[in-house]
Amino acid sequence: MTTLPWILLQALEPLGVRGALWTLARAAILTQSVIRRGARPTDDVLMRAAKRRLAFAVTVKEVMGRRLGVESGEALARSVLLAVACHLQRRMYTPSGGSTSSDEFHARHLAEMCDGSIRVNEHGPIEQREDRVAFSITCCRFFEALRDMGAPDLCQSDEIVFNEILPATRFDRGGRQPDTIARGATECAFVFTRRRP
Repeated sequence: MTTLPWILLQALEPLGVRGALWTLARAAILTQSVIRRGARPTDDVLMRAAKRRLAFAVTVKEVMGRRLGVESGEALARSVLLAVACHLQRRMYTPSGGSTSSDEFHARHLAEMCDGSIRVNEHGPIEQREDRVAFSITCCRFFEALRDMGAPDLCQSDEIVFNEILPATRFDRGGRQPDTIARGATECAFVFTRRRP
């Protein structure tokens, strides 16, 4: 299985090895200031946890924007952070790599929603049928944290990863527009439909 440092170095390849290492070191140094800048008096324990988890990604985006210019730096940063988010989701849902069964995925996803890394979000009722699982995230602290830290556009990995690791299932946002909180909706739709053989 590919490691996170390798994913980062591959994604930062356009900067060269020294540039990539400099970018990561600089981001590590500045991460605490991003956390402080994004802090709000109303942040609860879960929001503070979400901000700590995402601060390094926001800092990488800012450092690359300064280093390469806003447009080029942010475009490369988005691709780097998308690669990292996809890697982390793959590891969360398919620890042995490859794909997973729909039942295994949904059991793991429910556990993550209750006690894992995505417990910081709030969700509505979960509709479970033999051919479909659907729910909506009604409060996304990941988006709120990214927005407070100045990087609300970093929310995209679900569509890529879920459709990749669940070959017998189609993931979509239920046909609503906008379809996520990050894109202007009041909630994020998650619809998993089993493909017919």
